[in-house]
Amino acid sequence: MRLREPGDGNAGRRLWLTGAGDGRWKSRMAQEGSISSHAGLIVVPTPPRLKRSLLVGASGLALAIGIAAAPPALALDECGIANTGDTVICTTAGNNFPNGISYLVIDLTIVVEDGVVIDTTGAAGEPGGIASSGVANIGNQVVKAGTEGGPGIIITTDGAFAEGIYAHSGTGSVAITFFGAISTAGYGARGIDAQGALGPVVVVADGDITTKGYNSAGIYTFGQGPVAVTLTGAISTAGDKSYGIRAYSLFIPSFGAEWV
Repeated sequence: MRLREPGDGNAGRRLWLTGAGDGRWKSRMAQEGSISSHAGLIVVPTPPRLKRSLLVGASGLALAIGIAAAPPALALDECGIANTGDTVICTTAGNNFPNGISYLVIDLTIVVEDGVVIDTTGAAGEPGGIASSGVANIGNQVVKAGTEGGPGIIITTDGAFAEGIYAHSGTGSVAITFFGAISTAGYGARGIDAQGALGPVVVVADGDITTKGYNSAGIYTFGQGPVAVTLTGAISTAGDKSYGIRAYSLFIPSFGAEWV
């Protein structure tokens, strides 16, 4: 396994890991505090008003894994009843969605239209903003929140583990696109949390993400296959052990990270 930095050694903007070793390594950028990594993990602490795009590609064995965390108990079906393979559309008619938007449906696509406001602050048991996973954590999960060029959506939570957007699958893929703003204040309340076992995990976010709680990453992704995160906007974290972007894949023979 070897680590190389293409181009000008003083650029300090890009690094690539090649080879199929065990992933235990450190980079010069890690020593400089820009990025830390071990065992296939990229951890990116964020200074205030960080603007970056992180792209992480990975491939690996498809093994059954346990998803790292369970979602909080939420009310279900806020945008109508859905069955396996359906698409549900959430409109501004539900503003301010005080119980969040939550579904437990296999192979579901959730579309949240521009202008939607989700504010669960002060709610009993503090639900998250948008939460999607299949029955028994099965199937592919897709969340499309806002549109490029539109006004986007606003998500605000303040309870423990009340994440802005949460999509998990123990057997399939996870894809989240988000345009707007997310703010969380509770313990362990990540801005975006995407985890998938047997398929790609992809997050594309355009907007500002702010977290204030302990162990509350701006964007957290986990998977065994390819993992990709693209961010255009700003991440601000205030709590201890709260990273801007944390992208993790169990099996990474090669990956790249780039900031723009």
